[in-house]
This record gives sequence, C-alpha cells and structure tokens, in this order.
Amino acid sequence: MYGGDLKVADYRFRARTQKSDFVLFPNDSSQKHISYFMATMILCKVGIATDPLLLSDAFSCGIIQTLLLFIGIMILLQLSIHLYTRCWFYGTAYNFPDIWVCVFGPTFQLLPILFIIIVYLTFVVYHGYEIYNYAYLFITTRWEDPPSFLINKWFLTYVICVLTALPCLLVKKFVSLFWIALIGNFFTVVSFICVVVALIRSVNDVGFDPNHEIKYFTSDYSTSFKAMGLITTAFFVHPMLDLVFSYMNNPTVGRCMSCTWLTSSISLIVHFITGLCSYLLFSNGEQENILYNLPSSNIEVTIGQISVYIVTLTSNAIYTYFLATQVSSLIVERRNDESAPVFISGIVVILFYVGMNFIGEKAIEVLDLIANAAYIILVYILPSIFYLRLYKFTQPFWSIISILVMVIGVPVNILIIIGQVKLLQ
Repeated sequence: MYGGDLKVADYRFRARTQKSDFVLFPNDSSQKHISYFMATMILCKVGIATDPLLLSDAFSCGIIQTLLLFIGIMILLQLSIHLYTRCWFYGTAYNFPDIWVCVFGPTFQLLPILFIIIVYLTFVVYHGYEIYNYAYLFITTRWEDPPSFLINKWFLTYVICVLTALPCLLVKKFVSLFWIALIGNFFTVVSFICVVVALIRSVNDVGFDPNHEIKYFTSDYSTSFKAMGLITTAFFVHPMLDLVFSYMNNPTVGRCMSCTWLTSSISLIVHFITGLCSYLLFSNGEQENILYNLPSSNIEVTIGQISVYIVTLTSNAIYTYFLATQVSSLIVERRNDESAPVFISGIVVILFYVGMNFIGEKAIEVLDLIANAAYIILVYILPSIFYLRLYKFTQPFWSIISILVMVIGVPVNILIIIGQVKLLQ
C-alpha cells in the first residue's frame, strides 16, 4: 500500500504522532547509544566546515542585512527539516529513498540517492582542492625553496586524501565518527579565536572607524542573493538525521527537533561571527580563506592555518564516509556489520573527487550547477511534496508551511543559481 490519497493513519504501519515525547525509532537494546551532546557535535560538524572563513564577501550587502538573510535561510531549512521528519514512518522509513517508496512506490527510488550523491560530491571535490591548496600555501609562505614533492599537487592531493579519509571507511556506522567530528569542531573554535585575535591586532595596528568602513544595508539585490548562496548549505543535514538520531538516547520528537534547532543556531553563530570578523579585517588578498591573506609571520595566523587544515581533513573524512554509504546503497543492501561495500565505494569516491581536481574548473562548475538543482529538490521540493501527498490538508498549518517552503525556497535558489551562472560568464 502506497501514499497518494491515503492518510498516514490508514497505513498498515505506525506513523509518527505529533506529541513531543513520541519516540521516533524502535528501541534496540543490542546497540550502543550516543548522548544528545554527541548527536549535536556530529550534526554541527556536518554543517560547519571551512565555510565561515570564506564569507567576507557575503557582508557586502551590509552587516544587519546579512544577519537577517542568514536567519531567514536557517528558518526556511528548519521548516524543511520539520516537514521531512514528519514524513518518517515508525520502524519503516527514515530517509529520502524509503519515504519515496512509501509515497510514490519503488519506481525511480534511486533518484533521491543520486541527488544526495551529487550534492555531497561538490563538497568533497572542494575539500580535495583545499587539502592541496592550503598545504601548498602553508609550505611556500614559510619555506623559500621546499622540496618539489612537498608542493606537488598529485602528491599532496592523493596521499593526504587517502591517508586521512581511507581509515574512516572502516567504521561500521556513521556515529562512530564522533571523535573525528569532535576534533574538527575543536579546531573550528581554535580557528575562530585566531581570526578574532587577528582582528584585534589589525585594529591596534591600523585603527578602525565604523562610521566610514561599515555598511548595514544595501539596495543591491545581487549581493543579497550572493550572501544567501554562500550560507545555504550550512544548515543542510537532512540526509544524515536518521543516521544520527537512530542511535541517540531517547530519540523523541522533542529531543530530535531541538537538536536540529540547536545545531542550526550554533552554525548560524559560527558562520556569522567568523564571517563578520573576516569582513572587518578588510583583506583584499587573492585567497578566499581570510587566514591565508594575513601575514604568515603572525602566530595566530600560523595556528589558524593549521587548525583550518585539520577542519578540512575531518570534514572531508566524514563526507567521504557518508558518500561511500550512499554509493554502496546503489549496488548492494548493506548490513550493519558489513563494511566491505562501503570501503570499496569509498575508494571510488576518493579517486573521483581527487581526479575532478585535475580535470579543470569547467567540469567542477558544471557539477556545482547540477548539485544546486539537486539541492533545491532535496530541501525545498521533496519534503513538501512528501508531506502534501501523505497528509494533504488534514493538518492545515503544516500543509501551508509545505507550500510556503516551495514557493519561497525554489525561486530564491533559482535566482541564486542564475547569479552564479552570470559570475561564470
């Protein structure tokens, strides 16, 4: 029996209730559970990579306007998460492909997995670039004549990606990467502190006049869409929610939803404050990452660059493992105690994203555009359609929300894509 005109209450399996104390996942006494804190740390790591240090351009539309845009995007994605989780079925479906089967049937059930793979491939492709570029910049700014192999792109990209990502493919479940996430989050905080120290040093050295050097709003719509495009993936955790919450202690509706709001709020704060500090540093350097535009002789810059590199490595390892699970699911149905398919798929993923960094920018730009379209479908279209197909207007409030998420989210992101295309021309 599938969705369509039927209400969830008519299904042969138990659907989620609206009470905050309803437990979303069946209890399994044989599995080791994680705490609320651990779940929060993992999801924070999923949403926070090196992006906060790349956001100085986002503030060209004004500080207050940027904050309002960031908050608006966060709320929109949180509503999308609420719609998505309201389509979970107790003991049956907790992810995009399984919900797709319940709503539309088994036809084209691999489409959501392909969308997810495309989106996260862009993440690891960029991290592959960062792994080489940040190491190259760190070495060449501190060593006048380094050995050629130390700055060789093939060596840095292949060796470091394989050595750091491959061991993580041996774990049996996503939450086993908690310590990787915790290390990454710790060094995110360290890099943030380094940016703050660099800003204080800059103010002491050259002074600061907020009346002449800061703007709060702008009427230039293009800069607003650019700002939204830079922040939108910071709150994208939909595909990993079930992988985390299924192992969390007492995974009630209230605890799970509060965890998503908490992680999104933390992500918002980190992205905004770090981006603001980067903007106030007024760097006109060639590198996107603010720490690589500052004098390498400053101790906070050295510590910050090392911290950012660790953040990149940990983010890349987590995304690589997740991608490996998605790729393997296209071929085999993986058991909880079987890591071989994930390991083999992970090798394929690593070779692909490393290879993409040697093909050329045009191929990466095309992949980015395809990924943006897949992102719109996953975040703004599928959760809303799932909800409307299952519930229609039996719950008017959430039905209206589902329509608003599509009506607002889809056009805004299409305009963001159009702006990105214009920049490429």
